[in-house]
Amino acid sequence: MKIKYWSMGVVSALLISGCQMQSPVLEGTLDAIQADSLYLYQVTNDWYGTLEKEAAIPVKDGTFTYSLDSLKSGLYALALENQEMSRVTHFAKFFIEPVPMKVTVRQGDYEELDLQVEGSSLNERYTSFVHGLNVAGNKVMLDSLDRAFYAARDKGDTALMAKIKTESMPYYDKSREQSRLFIDQAILKEQHTAFGLYLYYTYRFQNQTFNTVGAIDTVFQHLQEYPDEARQMVFYSRITDTLERFRKCAIGSKAPFIEGVDANGKQVSLDNFKGRYVLVDFWSSGCHWCRLETPHLQKVYDAFKDKNFTILGVSSDYSKEDWLRAIDEDKSFWNQIIVPRKEIRPLMDRYCIVGIPHIILVDPSGIIIAKDLRGEDIYQTVESYIQNN
Repeated sequence: MKIKYWSMGVVSALLISGCQMQSPVLEGTLDAIQADSLYLYQVTNDWYGTLEKEAAIPVKDGTFTYSLDSLKSGLYALALENQEMSRVTHFAKFFIEPVPMKVTVRQGDYEELDLQVEGSSLNERYTSFVHGLNVAGNKVMLDSLDRAFYAARDKGDTALMAKIKTESMPYYDKSREQSRLFIDQAILKEQHTAFGLYLYYTYRFQNQTFNTVGAIDTVFQHLQEYPDEARQMVFYSRITDTLERFRKCAIGSKAPFIEGVDANGKQVSLDNFKGRYVLVDFWSSGCHWCRLETPHLQKVYDAFKDKNFTILGVSSDYSKEDWLRAIDEDKSFWNQIIVPRKEIRPLMDRYCIVGIPHIILVDPSGIIIAKDLRGEDIYQTVESYIQNN
């Protein structure tokens, strides 16, 4: 029988290798909180606080474990509630990365949760950033003003509410400016780091639209400047997936399918207007900025409605009554359709719409030739195409 003798160096290497091969796990403890389960959410938009449920985590004797094998590095949240993403109110956000992590969950202020997290360098940077942003934006002051306003509202004291609102505005204006400067500085400091990708995604990318292939390619080139660690994060895949979606609805691409119901209950689609230039106006009755564009739409409609041109208003209203009332009030009596509620989000995604109003121009063959038209630019753009054809 042969006996193999292993040097301590080989044994150490094997032990280290074995440790590296272990699955990263999130270990947690509840401190003075009673719960049978916790719920892990992915933060899909940190700016608006929107969440998407990832998993339910069983809690036993105040402790829990959760494998991080299937999660990409990114911003997540723990909550006591099992709710839809728009209804989760009591939660705490933290960074997860594929390393052994520990978290202690406590009850925080105003029924929010408070987390003490160990093991993640990204979470340390996130915590530091949030603290700095709160200081820059004077969050303590704004929170006290908010509480005073809500207390006055609960008492029905409209005079005091108006007074607090008026006196608060300079503080909110200053907070926005100081917060913006702090974010700009943080993005500059963290450029081309993994945490910098989170900052770019949250405070730059999510607020932009990309209407041309050139603009999309520029962002792809920017992404190449981040390290490999950043490319393993959830933000990287979100950005690349979104850019590919924008590519499908960029200027020069075929306008995606649109169908809705007009005021008479008739099915109408964008295809019904092939052979004409179509100004497609995505709007809703409750959108103040959408309705401010009506005079500009009226001007271009009156000028070119008999010249191979029309307008198709596409409403995302939930209420048909509100939609019809707005059309009547604004006298916007061109082609108008309302989209079924379940089709609104898919339609917005197909057209890469970040917000409304969203006004585009489609040529007679169904190709998008202009996007994000506003104000006088609407008339000038349509005129340039009509006169040249």
